[in-house]
Amino acid sequence: MIEESRRQQQVGKTIQRFMADIFLQFGSELVEPGAMITVASVRMTRDLKIARIYLSIFNAKDKAQCLININQQKNTIKRELGNRIRNKVRNIPDIEIFLDDTLDEVMKLEDIFSKIKEERTENPPNQNFSDNDYKNL
Repeated sequence: MIEESRRQQQVGKTIQRFMADIFLQFGSELVEPGAMITVASVRMTRDLKIARIYLSIFNAKDKAQCLININQQKNTIKRELGNRIRNKVRNIPDIEIFLDDTLDEVMKLEDIFSKIKEERTENPPNQNFSDNDYKNL
């Protein structure tokens, strides 16, 4: 993976900050009631023409449907973003919106680790190995 340039990082952070404000202001219109949207990260292409926005959606029954609703409003979101960053960048980038499921994967791993820990406390492994036991492995 190629590391982002300093300018890509700067523009990405700027867009992330303004996208967070946009979703804070208009997010309830885009997703189901009670759901919350956070902008996990923004990755810029090298030419700064495309911003790939990764969202985490919490307290939503159907995250995929929420993402579909958000993508249907992508032009409105881009227009709002353009109004806010017009003085900060030369060109308003196109936006691509993705679901960031990193937190969901972390939760799944934590569940697996806690189950393993429970199993080990209930049935501790035999610590008394002899040299013959190692040869059989």
